[in-house]
Amino acid sequence: MSENNQLQEVTVKEEGSGTPFITMYLPKGWAASLSVDRKVYHGLNEPMDIFLRCGSPDNQSTICYHSNYHFRDSHMYPTKDYSTTPDGSLFYKFTPIKAFLEHEITWLIGKTNLRYVCYQDWPVDDAWLKEYQKWITENNPDPYTTVADFYYKPGTIEYSFQSENNNTYRCVLYAIVEGADYVVWRFLPFEIQRMLNDPLSNDLGRMASSSYLNVRYDPHCNSWIYTADSYRDWYVSQMILMVMPEEEYEDQYNNIYLPVVSYGVHYTPELQKEMDSLQASINKEKKDALDAAFSQPSPSSTTSSSSAEAERRRQRDREAQEKLRKTREETAAIQNAMYENRQRSEAKIREMRNDTMMGYTRYNDRYGSEHVIHSTDKYAYRKGDTYVTSNRPLDHGYDWDELEKKKY
Repeated sequence: MSENNQLQEVTVKEEGSGTPFITMYLPKGWAASLSVDRKVYHGLNEPMDIFLRCGSPDNQSTICYHSNYHFRDSHMYPTKDYSTTPDGSLFYKFTPIKAFLEHEITWLIGKTNLRYVCYQDWPVDDAWLKEYQKWITENNPDPYTTVADFYYKPGTIEYSFQSENNNTYRCVLYAIVEGADYVVWRFLPFEIQRMLNDPLSNDLGRMASSSYLNVRYDPHCNSWIYTADSYRDWYVSQMILMVMPEEEYEDQYNNIYLPVVSYGVHYTPELQKEMDSLQASINKEKKDALDAAFSQPSPSSTTSSSSAEAERRRQRDREAQEKLRKTREETAAIQNAMYENRQRSEAKIREMRNDTMMGYTRYNDRYGSEHVIHSTDKYAYRKGDTYVTSNRPLDHGYDWDELEKKKY
């Protein structure tokens, strides 16, 4: 790692307000600018969009971070076959991550001479998937919607292109796509429910309900319900694009791009507080709309039916309070896990800094054992207690083991 590529923690402030919003690790001397779009896109329920750009001192290498690309795909009605992104692009049904990355790299780079290099799936961490499942469940404000399945997929795609002055550049785009399948159910009209509950008119009620999907009786709400919609709500939780000169690709990819992706972009308390406030406002508006949509008239004016309806409301209130208590406990557990993850990330960064300052490189053998060698070469070979390093591949013979450079 060259001296210019040594990483340091940087806090980036919002342009205009000067409020510290993001912390991340960048090479020494790189400049960063951040802008926030607080417009709430209709139907997406996202509080804001964050765009961060970082550039090297010579303006030849850049890193861009973008958050909250949000989509919703309906599987139920032919009139809802597509989702519209904030920039106006259409994605039919659920777009695979490779197709999404191919579209985004073309749109972001804006070049006509892009040459495809490779695509790579990143391994999915089960712990992250479980955290995402928990987050989806806790942040689902609609009690009449169930979550059927989850999707969590990271990946990268690489392209190269020629600049106007015929210099060759490499661009790498990394993104995490998260999604969940939802099933929305609604109450049948009261007239049909009354027929279904009456033994004499039950058959007529079933005929009347045949035009509704998946009709069933739900004992929790003491009503007949049907499937009103089925859709996948998915978004890109983070997207990082790096553009670098081709001749510096190997060094910058390993020593800048991979650490930035691994350690991620972290929101400051000021940004998190503002996002939470905006999200709470969105959730309140959505809850008020749901309450208005599901406030059913009393089936009859009799005292017994009014009492039954009041009891059902009290039961829903008790269930909501219990769910809120569990959500607070699980949120505290998630915060503790995030703190532990950050501690582990900072330990890795300290290890990288110490190795760089002392001129050491860590290698792994085929058995998973780690070897620390006083060298910065890319290739290393071992025979017993003897080590040989080189910046180009060597062939010492079958009794020498080739070591792999450790990836942080």
